[in-house]
Amino acid sequence: MASGDGGPAFPVSWSEQVDRDTYEAVVAKGMSLRTWLAGRAMQALVRPVDIVNLPGERAAELARDACLLADAMLEVLEQPSRTRMLFEILYEACKADMQSRSGDCGAALEKAWPLVCEALGRPTKPTDW
Repeated sequence: MASGDGGPAFPVSWSEQVDRDTYEAVVAKGMSLRTWLAGRAMQALVRPVDIVNLPGERAAELARDACLLADAMLEVLEQPSRTRMLFEILYEACKADMQSRSGDCGAALEKAWPLVCEALGRPTKPTDW
């Protein structure tokens, strides 16, 4: 299950004039991403259903299903991408190889090393680790 509500879906901020010379910042977080995703899931779930004659228990079931779908979507969004995971593994493998061989990363890994470091925002030199 997702660890939170995904944060605000549509936060907004503006300034309101308090008096002639004073303005105050106002921030409205809006609905959570989970709520927005549940609403979108609910739209998809009720499209084929006759919502005018929908019994209460069926409506509650659809609402629960929409929330479960929203939680599943948040869980997927919280997972690191496969590309990022691959870069993390490659980074750690090459880093360990470089440390054990006094800076020799091998020809193939040596070409990939700067790209991996750049993608991860990590330093390329062993002295910066």
